[in-house]
Amino acid sequence: MYSPDTIPAAEDILVFSDPSNPSHMYSIGISEIDGRYLELYTSKDTSPVSGSENTFVLQFTDSGVQTNKLWIADLQETDIGPNMKWYKISDDFEASYGMLAREKTIEAPY
Repeated sequence: MYSPDTIPAAEDILVFSDPSNPSHMYSIGISEIDGRYLELYTSKDTSPVSGSENTFVLQFTDSGVQTNKLWIADLQETDIGPNMKWYKISDDFEASYGMLAREKTIEAPY
């Protein structure tokens, strides 16, 4: 859900849904410098331990960093909503990804 400070929480906007992966967790951010990019982080924090209904493990890299996917959407190119055009910066759980700043405009979606 996307909720800018200018609208009430009851009017949050659905920007992404993935019912086929109920154990994935999502968080959203906005590029700090220009507010142009919506950042979608996906992690697999709720992987159940085999044979246990109440024990869960976090997925980490060998160096102890939690892994995630990172997609971004250019808010000047796409309308905010469930059909946003996402650029898949990383579409795997092999490392921890994050946005620092953008150097140039992305030309084409992955």
